[in-house]
Amino acid sequence: MKENSKNYLELDENQKRKAAYALNLCTVSISQIIDYEDLNILEQEYEMILNNLNLENFPKDKPLLHILKQILDTVSFFRIYEGDKRILDKKYQQKMKNAIWSAIPPFTFVAGGDPYALTVSAIAAVGMGYMNYRKENAKILFEKEDDEWKLQRSAIEQFHGLRRELFDTAWRLSDKYGFNDEYRLTEKQISVYNRILIDTIPLRKYERLNAIKESFVAYPPFWYYLGNAAYDVARMYKNSEYLDSPDCLEAQSRYLSFAVDNFKKYLESDYSLLRADNIRSSCCLEYAALLLERNNQTFYGEIKQLIADAVKFSPDALDVMQICAMYSLRIGDKETAQRLLRKLVIEGFNTTTNAQLLSYVYLNMVLANKKLYNKNTAAYKELILFTDSNVLVPWAEDVSLLDEIGVNNLYSKFLGKQKERIQNQFKAVVDKIVEINTIEYNKALFKPRNDYYNVDDSFYTDTDLSIEKRKQEYSIISENQTEWSIFVNNLRNKSIALVLNNQLDEVFRLLSLLTTQILKSDIEVIYNIDNFYESFAENNYKVMRDIIEKVDKACIDGNDSNDTFGKEDCNTLLSNSFTSVINNYIIDFKKEVVNRIAKQRSFGELISIECDLADFCSIHGFPSPDELYKENSNRIFKENKRQYVDLLPYFKGAKAIKQNAEIEKEIKNKIELFINNNKLFNSISNSNNEKDIIFTKNEEKLDEIHKKLSKEDSNYITQLGKILAYFHDNKSRLERYRDLYFLREGFVLVSKATFATKIREYHKFDEIKYDSSKHLIYTDNNAEIYSSDNINVRALYELIVELRKISSNK
Repeated sequence: MKENSKNYLELDENQKRKAAYALNLCTVSISQIIDYEDLNILEQEYEMILNNLNLENFPKDKPLLHILKQILDTVSFFRIYEGDKRILDKKYQQKMKNAIWSAIPPFTFVAGGDPYALTVSAIAAVGMGYMNYRKENAKILFEKEDDEWKLQRSAIEQFHGLRRELFDTAWRLSDKYGFNDEYRLTEKQISVYNRILIDTIPLRKYERLNAIKESFVAYPPFWYYLGNAAYDVARMYKNSEYLDSPDCLEAQSRYLSFAVDNFKKYLESDYSLLRADNIRSSCCLEYAALLLERNNQTFYGEIKQLIADAVKFSPDALDVMQICAMYSLRIGDKETAQRLLRKLVIEGFNTTTNAQLLSYVYLNMVLANKKLYNKNTAAYKELILFTDSNVLVPWAEDVSLLDEIGVNNLYSKFLGKQKERIQNQFKAVVDKIVEINTIEYNKALFKPRNDYYNVDDSFYTDTDLSIEKRKQEYSIISENQTEWSIFVNNLRNKSIALVLNNQLDEVFRLLSLLTTQILKSDIEVIYNIDNFYESFAENNYKVMRDIIEKVDKACIDGNDSNDTFGKEDCNTLLSNSFTSVINNYIIDFKKEVVNRIAKQRSFGELISIECDLADFCSIHGFPSPDELYKENSNRIFKENKRQYVDLLPYFKGAKAIKQNAEIEKEIKNKIELFINNNKLFNSISNSNNEKDIIFTKNEEKLDEIHKKLSKEDSNYITQLGKILAYFHDNKSRLERYRDLYFLREGFVLVSKATFATKIREYHKFDEIKYDSSKHLIYTDNNAEIYSSDNINVRALYELIVELRKISSNK
């Protein structure tokens, strides 16, 4: 005991606190992973241990090494994929782009004044929210709950095992260093702390943190979060409706002082156990933002040092560099700003915005000092090597042109180029909307042969080449009576009018969302939908009506008559494509929106439109507007929709078409509910047999099943209607299988026995009966349809009764 006491005396208080801090880092790391159940935070903890520990300052103790290695082993499997990081990056960059150009005053290019007297709050809000994920975690939980990643149960169990190891580590370190037990954070203290950090009410969050501060003397990051909470309270009072009242101003000043005190306490007490420390960088930048808001040049030296420290502790964090560049401009440190902006451009971070900003800085420096013209001209030419010159502020060909008239000409030229760039982005997004719906329309109506090579989406576009390929394909199909009959019956079952109507409605829905987002006006305000009806009635209606009538006649009377649907009619339908139906409207619609974009008077307004375009593409699963302008992609996104167009009244039998579509949808929903409720199998059924039993309404699965049908089966079924669901049972012994193909008014039974011929017959729902004693389904003429020991046949019959009710409701 004496020897241990002597060892304790040799250790100063600093070493004891450092050891306790190292232990608390591990404890908080594990607790936050478990409490938040969020893979973004898990990734931060992994990076902290693997790459950010400062081994020079970190205590060299085997217990700590052991627990750190165990954390790494457990976490490694659950790391975030790089693709998800890029998505987070893109969202941040888009928000930052908007924040930067909304913060910078309007371009004047007039020498003198301060072109960088930007507002800090917007940039700080975007930057801090991205870097400090924990602070924003509550917002994500409330707003993005469906998209949030949760840790798997097995990971949680492993982390709980780590907590037991932590107790052993804490025991050993306490024995070696003899630090006060109050330095060690307990699981309960950390859990309370974690819950407080996601509190969404600033004042309550601050007071809750302030109440537990005595327990966190050996955990310096606590003081940053306490300062951050105080800063949020101060900003709350600053934005208060009672801003002019003395009490409000006094409270704002008081909480700003609390924030400063706690930021300083963190920076002074941190032992730099981490090499790269986003929390420390966040503290530096929030402290800098606080000082910048005081608008006092006496703080500029301190702000410059805080910016340098932020970069030092996050040397590879480009998001930190972005804010540092903006704050450097704010205090007039153009050299630092140039260096950081150039780094961001080279690294491809928010490239367009940072390149524009850097070219703006180069030009403003020359306006203030003409002697810098040659140097900055060279730097500007180098910048062109890293980015598209069309996005940059134009450069003067001679220094003599940099008078007020010349600068205004440069600005007009710049604004014109940006308008053209954003107009092209908008047109590319509209073209993408039309393209994906064109593909969906053609996929519904123009399936290639079953034995045809696999086609990609280019087969279904409306380019001249694609239409010609489809004409060639259906020319071949027309020579085979069975295949042609299947195709024509598919056209009738799908209903050309209904498919056309639905895809057009989807186009208008997306166009409406787009115009509402970028121009804050509904599509009917931008360009009236009545214009589409006029164009359709004039150019497409008669052709489409005649084709649909021929399809109906072919299905009723066969294909022997000259006035039924033939190869030439198919070519006419292909030529009268989805794109041609909407083309005139889209051309005029794009012109109208392009003209509205041209009327924007400031670069800030254009950037807002560009950001909204990018947000729209992100929400709907499209590539970025820039990518769409350069190349095509085929990702599709569906949402709930309201109806924008209704072409069905143009066509004969429109009421029946719509009613049948609604009945089919209701039947599929009822079957899906039956499948999801797990009513199909008997509770005593053998689970090994269940893999041989299929019941599905999935469109892709149905398509695969349809392709595997023999031509005779396919022709028989398609003449009766569209397949809405499929039931299959691999029967044992005498019967090899039973297949039920559910249609709108009944089902087709296809079955085959080992020693019997194949059966293929159609039964309407109202013909089906059930024998409870034999557990079988049969028809009016006592022919058995289906029985099974594994299947709940009564439940299947009850489903058929429900489908009968839906089908007869017409």
